[in-house]
Amino acid sequence: MDGMAPAGCLCAGRRSLAQSWPDQALIRLLILLIVVLVGAELARPISGQAQAFSSPAPSGANGGSRPSGGMAPSGSATSSAMSASLDAALEFNIFILGDLTQRQAITYGRIAAGGNATLERYRIGDTLPRSRDNRADLIVGGTLIFTDGLVAKGGVVVGGRTSLAGVGIPHGRLAEGLPIDFGAQGAALTKIAATLSQLPPNGIIQIRERRNMRKQISLIGSDRQLNIFAVAGSDLADAQTLIMSVPRGATVLVNIDGAAGRFQDIGFAIGSINRQHILYNFYTATELTLNDDRIQGSILAPLARVTFVKGRLNGTLIGAALTGSGVAWPAPFTGQLPTLPDTASAAPPTTAIKIRQHRA
Repeated sequence: MDGMAPAGCLCAGRRSLAQSWPDQALIRLLILLIVVLVGAELARPISGQAQAFSSPAPSGANGGSRPSGGMAPSGSATSSAMSASLDAALEFNIFILGDLTQRQAITYGRIAAGGNATLERYRIGDTLPRSRDNRADLIVGGTLIFTDGLVAKGGVVVGGRTSLAGVGIPHGRLAEGLPIDFGAQGAALTKIAATLSQLPPNGIIQIRERRNMRKQISLIGSDRQLNIFAVAGSDLADAQTLIMSVPRGATVLVNIDGAAGRFQDIGFAIGSINRQHILYNFYTATELTLNDDRIQGSILAPLARVTFVKGRLNGTLIGAALTGSGVAWPAPFTGQLPTLPDTASAAPPTTAIKIRQHRA
């Protein structure tokens, strides 16, 4: 009998354990239901946060709203990203969509012209490093007529007929081809200029009349990243002095209206501002006259026939056509702009270049 007691207890324990299984299953089901309900409740604020971040946000430090045109605020992580078209044009000292005619002058950087080019007693690329990969320092989409000159450090690429007389290309070659789609570039740059012109100004403009009826224009900004000014083309044409005052390292965008623009005999006072952070946007000008030897900054004028009478530009010149004898020094715009719309899905297309040996 004593030997049977443990067995009886064991059987009773098994029956008790078997009876507890339904209770345990019910408990587990209740726990699972509680976990699901708690998880759903916790997920609700997370979803709200995701919605908040996907909506337009203030620009942060300045507390302003997102600029018009769907462009990111100047303080965003992508604010320095520019469209491929503007980036490509800024690789050149002079970037002309149509015809180019210059005589007795120097462009110290690279040149691109989508139409015909006529150059006489002209030097190109003196400040550039010597080309080791057949870099094209002169690109012409149409006919090139070049007399008495030098392409100092790179090569020449021409889409049409070529006539060279007394031209040296000591570190490059003459090639046939059209590595830039100037039509697409023109459309994109025109859109970029129009988009930049819609950015709301955040700087102060002071204009003082001088005794000789010419004006002193002061552009005063306090934004540490991007200072935007809207200047009347008529005021700039009459300016004797252009003064800029913004925080060190900031970018200056000057949007200039009017069909005719002019930089003529102006005293530029930019202080500690980097001239590579200054961009003049002549977004509606069809005529632009440059007659000044102290122009500081790059010029975006994709619709303008530019007459560069004389003087010196320290920056990139982008225009529809160019004539004159002005000197250009390579100081391309490297400032911080809002993210531009996708005006070009990729860099300008290239085509196969057929090498044609140059005969001196």
